[in-house]
Amino acid sequence: MREARVGEVAAYLGLRAEAVRLATLQALVKTHWPRLPEVKPPSHGYSCPRVCIGPHRAAMLNSGSIMAADIETALLRHIDAHNGCDDSGEFAASLGFDHLAVVGTIKSLQSSEMIASKEIDHFRWCLTEEAAAYVAQGSPEAQVFNSIPAEGLPMAELKAKFPGEVGDVGLKQAMQAKWVATDKSSGELKVVRKWKTYQLVKGPKFALERVKLATELTQDMLTTGSWRTQQFKACNLNALGQPPDG
Repeated sequence: MREARVGEVAAYLGLRAEAVRLATLQALVKTHWPRLPEVKPPSHGYSCPRVCIGPHRAAMLNSGSIMAADIETALLRHIDAHNGCDDSGEFAASLGFDHLAVVGTIKSLQSSEMIASKEIDHFRWCLTEEAAAYVAQGSPEAQVFNSIPAEGLPMAELKAKFPGEVGDVGLKQAMQAKWVATDKSSGELKVVRKWKTYQLVKGPKFALERVKLATELTQDMLTTGSWRTQQFKACNLNALGQPPDG
């Protein structure tokens, strides 16, 4: 005989361990495991009583082998405790059950009109074979760009390196994005990398901190005279207003 904690048995049956009293547990154990010894008192520092279970059930607890009756019991207790089950897939995953086995139990309980169910459709995005290749190797334009060295690459070599659609689409998209350009200065058509940087100089209103510009003339500005030094955001004084109605 092998011993297991009452808390483990309660969890296995889908019950809350703190709510299981000794007498109730004895009745449950006798129902699910006939001819078992009486519950032993706490000992050896365990926080809850322990019960003796037969070797067959102990092996099931250790190996994770679950019978249809166990799934049915756990499912019914879950439905009773939560006034239903929102998702059978989540229920199966939470207890380590095979969802197909849970579905079989659901069908059986439905035929007995013990439960009613409603199908929930689940969808997920899956990559196509082409998209999976782009994830692994990069988009066509990225592949083309990364294959071009600093000195450029002859167009013929690029076409040979990327035959078919990847080369055609990649070169077209890379040129539209202005990542690459063609160069004939060496007498040979080359594809070269292209990018931009910027040279900066001080502007007429340069400052170490951005000045917040006012967008309207307020009464406070007129009263205090701060409008004389306040910088305003440029506005078009010649713009026509909204025509009046009527």
